[in-house]
Amino acid sequence: MQKISKILFIAVGVFLLPNFLFAQLEFVQNKGQWHQNVQYKTDFNTGSFYLEKQGFTVNLHKPEDVEALSEMMHGHGKTNVNANKNVNIEDGKFVFHSFAYKVKFLGSNPVLKPISDKPLNTYNNYFIGNDKSKWASECFLYEAVTYENIYPNIDVRYYSNAGTLKYDFIVHPGGNVNAIALR
Repeated sequence: MQKISKILFIAVGVFLLPNFLFAQLEFVQNKGQWHQNVQYKTDFNTGSFYLEKQGFTVNLHKPEDVEALSEMMHGHGKTNVNANKNVNIEDGKFVFHSFAYKVKFLGSNPVLKPISDKPLNTYNNYFIGNDKSKWASECFLYEAVTYENIYPNIDVRYYSNAGTLKYDFIVHPGGNVNAIALR
């Protein structure tokens, strides 16, 4: 009897990110410009998504607050800042609502090396402040990042498709779907 090898793809969309906020995501590698636990970061109109050593973090901002802040800073007349009850121009106060949630892969491989693919022909530089030791240059951008063997014979791949952030668990032969546990 011939042994049949199959790969099972389990697609799981990050459901708390509104898909109208971004088009193609670009994952920027971390070369010291962010916390050491962050390996890649991508930004969208109302927040950020951080790929980390054992999971990911999503940081979301209230869209009306982002719009009001942009109007305050740039004054393009697209919104009535005074109508936003979180803004008090007279005393310079502005309340910006955000929240973050962190997802951890329970029982996963503690030594993961990300594999980036679909590189873009550009990079970012981060020259922030006067301390040159904290500067990061040539931080390359990618359209997708995969962590191999997050569990035995199971990979996780992050990418965007049709304007929606996605992550897939790729279960190879011998992988146990029941090993996947998120907190």
